[in-house]
Amino acid sequence: MHPIWQRLFINPKSKRELKFFGKYKGDRWDHGFLWSLKDLEMYPVLEGIPIFIPPYSQSWPQESLEKLVKNDMIRKQWERGKIVISRDDIILRLSKMVVNRGRIILDIATGPGGGFIPYVLSLDPHKTFLMNDISFGLLKLWKDFLEKEGINSVSFAVFDAREMPIKSNSVDVITDQAGFDNIFQGDLAVVEAYRVLKHGGILVSLNSVIDRECFSKLPLDIRKKWESKLKLLSTKCMLAEVLKRVGFKVLSNEFRSERELSPDEGELPREAAKYGVRLRIKHYATVAVKR
Repeated sequence: MHPIWQRLFINPKSKRELKFFGKYKGDRWDHGFLWSLKDLEMYPVLEGIPIFIPPYSQSWPQESLEKLVKNDMIRKQWERGKIVISRDDIILRLSKMVVNRGRIILDIATGPGGGFIPYVLSLDPHKTFLMNDISFGLLKLWKDFLEKEGINSVSFAVFDAREMPIKSNSVDVITDQAGFDNIFQGDLAVVEAYRVLKHGGILVSLNSVIDRECFSKLPLDIRKKWESKLKLLSTKCMLAEVLKRVGFKVLSNEFRSERELSPDEGELPREAAKYGVRLRIKHYATVAVKR
């Protein structure tokens, strides 16, 4: 855990500042726990990674992690990031914006793809990211890989983005690559993103939304079922609309591309195909600032 981040953690419920008790490696946390001294909750720190979600609530079961290792997926995503930034002008522009605006950067719901981290670190390997996910095992894979690459500017934390254990007004930049899209009740994560960003801080996002015209062709009971089941932003509205409601000023919301979803890409497009509906998804690049 980079020293910059070590001073920014709070109890996600009481919002009290957390103190570390345990062993250090140099000036960085190694093994121990976080505690406010006043709350009942204590949060373990394993190999420098604070964990705010119990194992039974974490994603990515062991067999899925083993498949990622077998397919060398972390390395492939890292190399893919370097290729993408050399070919995609929008991602290159957004990544340069992160480099120029960010000293303390939080990547939301990073996943195996690595979020914005491969893009930005290909431009500046010293940027101090915090990589977030709800799986200790997945973050450990990224941690081990980046250490072998000689990169020590990335920190890791297991927490729910809808209840961030981060101090208010403390983060320069939040990056997101489909993270908000895939979080259940993702609008709550947007509210938290607004809280932890400094005034003048920016949110940079690559996000998507299912085309409403296509979705409206499904029977009403099917639409209600999926809207209730998923509660994902991608089935409701553009992220930019949610950002405005929360209080962000949207600086740009660029349409990037549109494509048809194959029935093999998930339960929703598979069920839609049964009714003769082929869903389409639109991709956007969004930048917003906390006023």
